[in-house]
Amino acid sequence: MRITIIQVDNNIIGIENRLKAIEKQIEQNKDTDFIILTELSTSGYIPNENIWQYAEDGCSITKKWATLMAKKYNIYIGAGCIEKDDNDFYNTYLIANPNGVLGTVRKSEPESNIFKRGKFGHIIKTPIGNIAVSICFDSHKKQLFDSIKDEEISLILMPHAWPMDETRYDEDKQKINTLINTYGEAFRCPVVFANAIGEIEPMAGFTGKLMNPSKYKLNGHSCVYLDGNIINIEDSNVLSFKCDLEQKKKAKDIKFYGEWIDKGSPLYRNVVLPLDIRKGIKLYNKSKENGFKR
Repeated sequence: MRITIIQVDNNIIGIENRLKAIEKQIEQNKDTDFIILTELSTSGYIPNENIWQYAEDGCSITKKWATLMAKKYNIYIGAGCIEKDDNDFYNTYLIANPNGVLGTVRKSEPESNIFKRGKFGHIIKTPIGNIAVSICFDSHKKQLFDSIKDEEISLILMPHAWPMDETRYDEDKQKINTLINTYGEAFRCPVVFANAIGEIEPMAGFTGKLMNPSKYKLNGHSCVYLDGNIINIEDSNVLSFKCDLEQKKKAKDIKFYGEWIDKGSPLYRNVVLPLDIRKGIKLYNKSKENGFKR
């Protein structure tokens, strides 16, 4: 099977414009079997309440478009969108093939001020095997491993919209490599890290205040773990590779640092982040009471 990662440009505004731009890239890379898009690929990654304007009831727009693309180009496709369901917003990712949508996964730990949080599953059952999907932040937490460790897995997808400090390129690249290498060795299957590119709007909360807008942007750095090696994206915003998909049980456990896959900053993880999450949940619930008026 040939799999192709497309690093979606975050600077494209509006779902209709984004879908047109993404299809152009699919057309240019149609000699493939599976297109992997990034987190929130059809809406764009906007880490504040401005993102609500692009919400879709039940992911209806993205589901229809993904199925159309799958039929038109005879491919599988993974895409991310903002799902509105029962008056809540979810950061959602789906997989479709020419027969329709095969399943969806919601981000368990999204930005707490704009999305509903919860303990959601990570498996989408497909004709090519069980595919584990972990959206951005979820990929770095133990909850992902706990939810898939007893399953047979053929492929692990990690769609991201990860703002990175461009002055810490080597450190962030090492974090990515450690992430996919760890899961690849544990499950002996391909692991795909697909990250968006482009500028982002200011992020809400304490975390946003720590991010210098002149330094942080979506830098891509997409890559894949395959047969013991890591293949990095080069100059273009597309990475294509061939692999054999075979369902396999976990080969070994993963060592975690508490709930995290790497050590990180104790101050940020134990103090700043919990405060940010609690404040965000309160703001989200208040916005919900007010009908999510921006």
